[in-house]
Amino acid sequence: MNPQAEVARYVKERGYWDGLEPDALVCRHVAKLVEELAEVSEELYHTIIAEDIKGNWWFTAYLAGRQARLEFDNLDAWPRYKILSKERMAAELADLQVVLFSMSEVLGIDVIEMAREKARADVERGVR
Repeated sequence: MNPQAEVARYVKERGYWDGLEPDALVCRHVAKLVEELAEVSEELYHTIIAEDIKGNWWFTAYLAGRQARLEFDNLDAWPRYKILSKERMAAELADLQVVLFSMSEVLGIDVIEMAREKARADVERGVR
């Protein structure tokens, strides 16, 4: 099984795929991406953050992440979401993956193996 399928299997076993049609599931995961991006952004430090936290992109990402987490947990919201273009969605996902791979290489980590281990370990936790 390839790493992508393995991670997806663990997420499914955890219960995050339950009760959602494919479009709603993908759209819900966009909210999860926003939440995770906000958490990555929290690891950044730049003097502008210290000087004017409300006037920078990091603070906007932080607020979006908080809202995305609330929306992610609201299962009733997702059936109304639809993917406009699966081809454009696929292209953007590839763009995201390029950035993740590049960042991971700079940090000297094997993000694929880390994702497999994280997803496997999270199965026991179930849905938050």
